[in-house]
Amino acid sequence: PEAEASTWIVLDGFVGGGGSLVNMAKDFPHWKFQINDQNSSVIGFWEFFNAATDKDWKKFYSRIEDTHPTLGLYDEIFKSSPRSSIDKAFKMLFLNKTSFNGVVGSKSPIGGKKQNTKWSVDVRWNPKRIISNIEKSRKYLEGRILSITQSDINTLLKNYVADFMYLDPPYLEYGKQWYGIDFGINELKTMRNNLSNYERWAVSINNADDVVEVFSEDKIIKMDITYTAKSAHVKKRGGKNREIEKSTELLVFRGDKNDTKSELYTRRHFKKDLASRIV
Repeated sequence: PEAEASTWIVLDGFVGGGGSLVNMAKDFPHWKFQINDQNSSVIGFWEFFNAATDKDWKKFYSRIEDTHPTLGLYDEIFKSSPRSSIDKAFKMLFLNKTSFNGVVGSKSPIGGKKQNTKWSVDVRWNPKRIISNIEKSRKYLEGRILSITQSDINTLLKNYVADFMYLDPPYLEYGKQWYGIDFGINELKTMRNNLSNYERWAVSINNADDVVEVFSEDKIIKMDITYTAKSAHVKKRGGKNREIEKSTELLVFRGDKNDTKSELYTRRHFKKDLASRIV
């Protein structure tokens, strides 16, 4: 029922840069959230996000404005082991904005190690846009993040309570390479088994035969996705969009037959989520 769904507590099990989280918060203003990720840098950002004072944010924004990404700075930040909450958060943000596909678990600067491609490591570093997006996200999420955990998803799902779960695991073939975590077909099978204990959930994942087999008894929606420079905030020098790239993603859904709230959310925002970046 609509009234019941309006008060849901929702788990974002692979929160990453928060694209899905912010979209849910925007469209469902009464939902509250529990967020999780296995990556310590990701959790460092969200812990800062949820606890920072206005004074902390002022310092953070100044640092964004004063930073000019270079390959040398990328190497320095990638190798760093920050201790303060603001340094942890900035490392996550910086690597997300300057790494290929926004991944923070592997050393893959935009433009490569030789910076001899069409795009350089600073191509997505737009302080004004970054700060504006953070401000919007703070507005949507204020007082609505109930908990932040760092756990592998299958440990988490063994004993958890939530009205709806949105899970966006790493691409199976890139989990270790891009995100620094072990998440292959066996982990996916275990995750699906654990989800049997829950009524409402949605999983977005890459389209592959072995993935389809794991979710063979569930509702699978195939989504054709078009990536352009506009969706990723990346443009060629001179302002022209880069080449269009297409792929197919899967949205796997389980929920009450009489309840369409979960599916409405996932259908509406699926394309946004795929192109999402740090808040």
